[in-house]
Amino acid sequence: MKNVVHIGPLASLGGMSSVIRILAENPPEGWSSDIVDTFSNSGIRAKVVAWRDARRRIKSLAEKKRIDLAHIHVTHSFSWWRKRDIMNLCDKLGIRIVVHIHSGKFDTFCRGISGLFVRKEFQKNNRKVVVLEKRWLKSLESWIPEDSVVVPNSVDLRRCIFEKKTPSFPLTILMLSRGAKMKGHGFALEVHKLLNTRKIRSKLIIAGVERGRFIEEGHSGVDVIGWISEEEKRGLLNEADFVLSPSEYEGSSMTVIESIANGIPCICSPASAETIGIGSLVINLDNPEKWADKIEELSNPESYMEIVESLRVQRRRFDVIELKSDWVEIYNNASGK
Repeated sequence: MKNVVHIGPLASLGGMSSVIRILAENPPEGWSSDIVDTFSNSGIRAKVVAWRDARRRIKSLAEKKRIDLAHIHVTHSFSWWRKRDIMNLCDKLGIRIVVHIHSGKFDTFCRGISGLFVRKEFQKNNRKVVVLEKRWLKSLESWIPEDSVVVPNSVDLRRCIFEKKTPSFPLTILMLSRGAKMKGHGFALEVHKLLNTRKIRSKLIIAGVERGRFIEEGHSGVDVIGWISEEEKRGLLNEADFVLSPSEYEGSSMTVIESIANGIPCICSPASAETIGIGSLVINLDNPEKWADKIEELSNPESYMEIVESLRVQRRRFDVIELKSDWVEIYNNASGK
């Protein structure tokens, strides 16, 4: 049995670490897996130590002949340069590489001088590039190889709930997102305020940002609960009637994917159109009224049940078990098996 080592920010807060963990826990047939964490949530000193320790661990695993393939998870900016250093280390150790791009801004990153280095790096023979959605093949075509492949982010459907049949009242609306401005927290608040104006009783739960942020004076029915554990997230998804994802841009949002997997309608911006796969749930960011209209429309039990059944079909695209066949082909080809 061959061994693939996932190299990436396991300790980071966000969807990327979840994807790494899910893939490592579910290696394809004929493969085992390890993880080398490259990240720390503490200060600069801790980050440098984590990086140094990651390099040492990779060298140690190579000496023990426990790396047949390095699966390197990258985003843009400083993440790319750190992982490029790891790629060069793997070259010196004779380790073949799968480069898994997670960033929704990787094309923007490549438009500068960085793109020259990205293109040069991916021209090397022992690189196999994986992206998350088909649209990336077009937006990144100037920098990634022609044989790059698409594999969506994964969820373990065995851990998902999918029990919601009709909405509850008052409605529970959930937003799972870190505190970046482009994620659209203010927009979500506007949508919730409009529902209140229409006398549609609802509460908005915002998870993933610091407690107390985004709550305006007089804006009732909003709870900002900070960062949550995976177990707490599953509980919130079980409680939620709708999920909102009003992001200006996304890679392949785990919030959207997890809501699909759990049968919760996610109303999202065009940034997640390919991810959601259901056109009626994609609404432009030009008018929060349209988002409130969609929630009101889907609050009808019959309409709600219909969209939930559509989600039941879509969720199979992200099943880590079904995606094993994609990964075994990539791993076998990349490792020369």
